[in-house]
Formats: sequence, C-alpha cells, structure tokens
Amino acid sequence: MSSGRKLYVCLRCGKTFSKEDMEYISGVKCPYCGYRIIMKTRTPSAKRIKAK
Repeated sequence: MSSGRKLYVCLRCGKTFSKEDMEYISGVKCPYCGYRIIMKTRTPSAKRIKAK
C-alpha cells in the first residue's frame, strides 16, 4: 500500500482491487462479481495523538 494507490474491497466476494480496475466497467462496482457495495481499505497503523 506504500505505492499510493487507493485500494477497494468488495463486500460480497472479498477481492481487493484498485480504482484503475473499476474503470473498465461503467459505474462503481466490483470488476469481479458486479456487486455495487465496495469499501476503501484503511491503513493498518493507528494515529497517535499526544494527550493534553
């Protein structure tokens, strides 16, 4: 994920894909199964905030 690409996960089939993969089909949906509900992946590390 250090490449700076935004990755998405399909909530039906669980496959991970990039935004470039979605451009081959019209609309926002999974390029593998066609499901329309997708989620952006998050970074695995949490932000640290200094307590006051």
